[in-house]
Amino acid sequence: MQLTEKELATIVQAENSFSRVKNRQVVILVVVTLTLLAMLSGILNTDLGAYFLFAVVLYAILLPKISGPPTSDVVALLTKMRSKADIKKIDPLINVISRKA
Repeated sequence: MQLTEKELATIVQAENSFSRVKNRQVVILVVVTLTLLAMLSGILNTDLGAYFLFAVVLYAILLPKISGPPTSDVVALLTKMRSKADIKKIDPLINVISRKA
């Protein structure tokens, strides 16, 4: 199956976005944990902490949409790849029996 330059660019952009989102999720988790600890210890005002955490959660929800390729492009590419691939369903029983030991 031959992919166009635009499709290859979409794949690369999706891969890069996935790795960036994974890294940012770790940072978000650390920020949320530190904010909660600061709120519990009294260093940070609870109202300010609540507003900050709301903003962080909103950012975490929107992060994949902000930094990645449009979902419609990725779905169209995957649909095209699936339709051109020769996919045959394999009976699980036959798959287990024919598996090499």
